[in-house]
Amino acid sequence: MYCHTATSIRLAPSNPLGSIMEDPNEILRSEHEALQALLSVLDDMAKRLAANQLVPREDLNDAMMVVVEYADRCHCTKEELVLFPILATASPKAGAEITRRMAEEHRGLRRLVRGIQEILPRGSMTRSARVDLGRILGAYVQLLRDHIRIEEELLFPEVDRSIPRPDRARILREFERVEREEVGWGMHAAYHSIIHRLREAYGT
Repeated sequence: MYCHTATSIRLAPSNPLGSIMEDPNEILRSEHEALQALLSVLDDMAKRLAANQLVPREDLNDAMMVVVEYADRCHCTKEELVLFPILATASPKAGAEITRRMAEEHRGLRRLVRGIQEILPRGSMTRSARVDLGRILGAYVQLLRDHIRIEEELLFPEVDRSIPRPDRARILREFERVEREEVGWGMHAAYHSIIHRLREAYGT
């Protein structure tokens, strides 16, 4: 059950392997659509916090849960454990360099998430804490937006050029395994529902 979304902002339920998407790039592009919706929410939250406006802690916690469970454990983990090693082997120059850059950006995103998580548990955030949180959240939004753009401009074309179709079928099977073990079946619809609810209040 993959993280498939419709092309519009309305998030559709995820689909089982083989029902629609038959290529790793299609899976990752569909996840990018959901992530872009999430980033609109986070960008709006970051701007409000930077302006010392209150954002309900429940909304922040829900948004960060989707960041950790969907953006990282669903999307980034599939790339790191499955796609990157296969692409680096198939394309030892261009592919290996792209995957090295993408993996380093994943580490940068995780450092920003840790910074956000250090601030969120505070019972009553001061003005300074809200501004700091808005700044770090804004940096996360910018880095992930840039990261998605580079993946679509460089990573996906290199996958198309370098990885034969039989190997792409193996990647799909491994994507399924990673999602089952790292995220669990049935969770993606819950994350899509959270993003949809937050889009009604932020990023519109």
